Amino acid sequence: MRWNLYTRIKGKRRRDIQSVISEAVKWCEQKWGPNNRRSDVLWIDISWKKSDCAGVYQYQDNEITIFVKEHLTVRDLIDTVIHEYTHYKQPMSKYSKLLKKNGYKNHPLEIEAIHKAWTFRKECWHNIKIRL
Repeated sequence: MRWNLYTRIKGKRRRDIQSVISEAVKWCEQKWGPNNRRSDVLWIDISWKKSDCAGVYQYQDNEITIFVKEHLTVRDLIDTVIHEYTHYKQPMSKYSKLLKKNGYKNHPLEIEAIHKAWTFRKECWHNIKIRL
């Protein structure tokens, strides 16, 4: 696969897109480890449906869903994986209370997840592209 961070994913094979997501999740697991507050397995759902968001971490189900159609590039996919993995590692039981207090744009857990995606996207891509 001869992709780079800015490769547009529209029209690409599903299995190639799934590989990018899977390798990005594995990279996150190696970089930051599991959530030690949880004993259940983290589930990854890759959805091809339209959505109003790029991804979501569902705390109750311990599941990350990536909505592929809400992404333009490989970089967008990696950002979403890192963002949602960050939520998986955060104390999400505090999320709603912080949302009411701060709103979404000033939510400290969202700010951390966005910052982590921006900071680590290139490192992630550098490490996973050789396995794709």
